[in-house]
Amino acid sequence: MSSTKHLTFACLLVFTLQTSLVHASKGDEAEGYRNCVLRCVTLGRAWWPGMIDGTTPSMCARLDTIAAVNWEPWYLRMTGWSCEDDCKYHCMHLQEEHRSMQGLSPVKYYGKWPFVRAFGHQEICSSMFSLLNLAAHLYGYMRLRKVCLGLSEHARYPYFYLLTISAVLNINSWFWSWLFHMRDTPLTERLDYLSASTNIFNGVFLCVVRVAGLQRDREVAAVAAVVALVTLGHMYYMLFVKFDYGWNMQICLLAGVGQACLWMVWVLYVVHPIRSSFILFFIAMHTLMLLEVLDFSPVLWGLVDAHSLWHLLTPPWVLLWYSFFEHDARYNASRHLCVVLAPDHFTGKKSKEEDKDD
Repeated sequence: MSSTKHLTFACLLVFTLQTSLVHASKGDEAEGYRNCVLRCVTLGRAWWPGMIDGTTPSMCARLDTIAAVNWEPWYLRMTGWSCEDDCKYHCMHLQEEHRSMQGLSPVKYYGKWPFVRAFGHQEICSSMFSLLNLAAHLYGYMRLRKVCLGLSEHARYPYFYLLTISAVLNINSWFWSWLFHMRDTPLTERLDYLSASTNIFNGVFLCVVRVAGLQRDREVAAVAAVVALVTLGHMYYMLFVKFDYGWNMQICLLAGVGQACLWMVWVLYVVHPIRSSFILFFIAMHTLMLLEVLDFSPVLWGLVDAHSLWHLLTPPWVLLWYSFFEHDARYNASRHLCVVLAPDHFTGKKSKEEDKDD
């Protein structure tokens, strides 16, 4: 299953997927900010009326000499900052300085808080913490793989291949999350959203297959086909018809809450040996989502906000998620549940042989 960290994450943080469509915020809609950006792009210097000193964005250096090129920080060139991007960044902080002098609180720009840039990273904490989550998925999967491959052939875990696909999707998703928080561009934004959406629907797919105890190829393929059609339909609508933020949030929340409820009912119904840990996982992950609701502006030198803290706190619970499947594999092995032998045990039904014995 895709880790539950993506069940609401994609819904709350996804912006537009079209290059020409950007969610405007109070900060970037301000006339003073727009005038500052226009002057900066034209003259190569960002300044604010009433302020004595302005700033010269590094990426606006004239490129007619070798010295000018060398003056640009390598990490800004490596992360793809243009003169316009640099102007927007400096004008954002000039406006925030002006607002602070007036006793006003920070506002968002293009859907994001005014972070302090570090080594070309727009949100360095969220970016680095994304790599922590990537590492947690990789480590959790390797542990799960060791357990599953150590089981005997007749008691092999029938859902290991689905979890392998899920782990790959999660690692891919956190990779794009890392790049997206490093630099918010139309490409990284699009790939971050698409990978997150794929995880959400893949989680629904794995949940249905595991809870229903499906093992036959035709049954699994049927569920996969339905989920794939829903996923592609949703993406097509969002990409090519209309980017409806409210509708997208509703779909994500419906998938996330429905999936969580189904897992909870199942783990209690089958009296799973580690159901307490499983329930704790869901409670913890959904409690951490309160950080998204708080959504406070950056603190600690303008680097840490609520979302970055959420990224920091999720890796331990990712490991607990994989630990559940380690125990689930042993649980199935102890009951001799595999593709060939006694498949009906997944749903609590008795096989014909057991009926005769009774």
